[in-house]
Amino acid sequence: MTSTTDTRLAQPITSRILQGVVLFLTLPHHRFFIYNTLKPVQLIENHLLRQEEDSAQNRRRVSMLIANWRQRKKGELEFVSLAGIALTAIVTATLSWGVVEKSHWVGIAAFYASLMMAIVSLLMSAQQVTLLALLGEFPKDHTNIQQELIDRYLAQLLTKEILPDNTDNPELTPHDDSLYVGDQPNMRCRWRLSWQMTFVWQTASMFVAYSFLWYMIGLSVMICTPIRIGNWGDDVKIGIAYMATSAFAWGIFIPVSLLGYRKILFEKAVLPEEQGLYHSEDQGIYIDED
Repeated sequence: MTSTTDTRLAQPITSRILQGVVLFLTLPHHRFFIYNTLKPVQLIENHLLRQEEDSAQNRRRVSMLIANWRQRKKGELEFVSLAGIALTAIVTATLSWGVVEKSHWVGIAAFYASLMMAIVSLLMSAQQVTLLALLGEFPKDHTNIQQELIDRYLAQLLTKEILPDNTDNPELTPHDDSLYVGDQPNMRCRWRLSWQMTFVWQTASMFVAYSFLWYMIGLSVMICTPIRIGNWGDDVKIGIAYMATSAFAWGIFIPVSLLGYRKILFEKAVLPEEQGLYHSEDQGIYIDED
């Protein structure tokens, strides 16, 4: 009995730690992570917590949300594949430059790290595309969707939380037989966001983002090495011009990426016809980074 209590108490702490780690690791590709991985999965979780019964209408809604996630993820993986190939070619070409040999060793190491990250991003993208194919495609008509198809995806996106049947929880409705665990009739379950699976599904874009980051580090070290040596000449002038241009470009790119776009009403875009599904004070879920 004590063991069960300890496990249940430890889960929220573990979840918060994983959340912090995932949010930190995804900073280089924050927008990709929010739009294509986190928010679509949160929509699925929130709908499953709101549903009142296991009906064909609810299955249809969940199917539409999962299909939206799948479509976004496939588009992201296609971009990652193209970006990974491009980065591999760019880094390989850069390593053939004669000036690389004169660079500080940190720059050369960064180029090789970038190349490795790009290769791994291609492997992860191919792996996840294959998994999506194995899980199966969703039909255009979600009216008669099979629960088995939905369950296959839910197992890859969320985690199942087990709760006692007598738990006083308004999120669990007493007439929903689908919430019961088959071999434990006195236990009920619900789907919750899994930060572990959230991390897994964003790894392809994470590796390509880190590959780009390592390449920029290597390029900066290579161009700015003459400044460190201190011999005034054309190479130093090039380095100064590069730093000024970089400061200007990144000084605009970073605030625009983080703060430049207005909030997007995300949930209604997926279920536009479900006007009565949400409370008037909370019309959907906004994509933001707060």
